[in-house]
Amino acid sequence: MKKQILTVLLLAILPLGLMAHSPQKVVVTYDEETSTVKIVVYHSVKDVSSHYVKSIVITVDGKEVKQFTETKQENNETETVAVVLKNIKPGMKIEATAKCNIMGSKKGKLVTK
Repeated sequence: MKKQILTVLLLAILPLGLMAHSPQKVVVTYDEETSTVKIVVYHSVKDVSSHYVKSIVITVDGKEVKQFTETKQENNETETVAVVLKNIKPGMKIEATAKCNIMGSKKGKLVTK
């Protein structure tokens, strides 16, 4: 009996896991003229209100400098954020971690020139 209940529960939960996925790609760019870091998170979804990029954390040389928290995705393919960061020098590592509200995360990084 316990095995049957467990099997039914697994079969009920499995489709939810198949629909959810982590972001596919995170692209980090830096515009030296405007000191702007732009993050584009590629995350294809059907419904931007129920499955979306819930947070994007930006670090510079391992230190958190900005966090964005979202309640829906801007469109069915991407979420984009931008922030002005002063005192960025050549050789600094800018990293962005995007997390899905259902499951998974993805990182993107850039070393400035």
